[in-house]
Amino acid sequence: MSKPLTGRTRAVVLFLDRCIVWLSRHWLGLFNTLAGLYVALPLLAPVLVWLNLSLPAEVIYSVYHYLCHQLPERSFFILGNQMAFCERDTALYGAIWLAGLAYGASGRRWRPLSWWGLGLFALPVVVDGSAQWFFPYESNWYLRVSTGILAGIGAIWFLYPRCEGVFKALGRDAAAQIQRAALRDQGLL
Repeated sequence: MSKPLTGRTRAVVLFLDRCIVWLSRHWLGLFNTLAGLYVALPLLAPVLVWLNLSLPAEVIYSVYHYLCHQLPERSFFILGNQMAFCERDTALYGAIWLAGLAYGASGRRWRPLSWWGLGLFALPVVVDGSAQWFFPYESNWYLRVSTGILAGIGAIWFLYPRCEGVFKALGRDAAAQIQRAALRDQGLL
């Protein structure tokens, strides 16, 4: 048996254990909030342009430029201004956010999608996106949106049930560590 931690090291470990317990209980809300923000900002950018708030809009466009090609012919427009995401990314990340909300609303009872299932959900986006690189082919907004939605749903169906298991195990282990520390403090261990 290892020597019990003391002092500042013990305090840091207990703090981290409490953070892990919190995260194990709230990971889905955190992930869904971050996904919602990630989807909302590209929608907000054209509204900010329309409101003549060009500096915050430019910041959003600049940041998302590293994440998306932002080609006008492959993007939606809001109030006459281009979104900071292309059509496929809008659908993909919007589906990730909505599927994450659906996962939570369903009681987190989804069985994980298999690797094969994930491949089937991702295949249309790979084929449609790759065809534009290698052939004189231009996809349309309907294909970009539908393939993005499928890939987003597949990603959440594959990942979130697995995340649920991992976070439950981490939370259980961290809670046990906290409990052992409390028992030591009471002289019961």
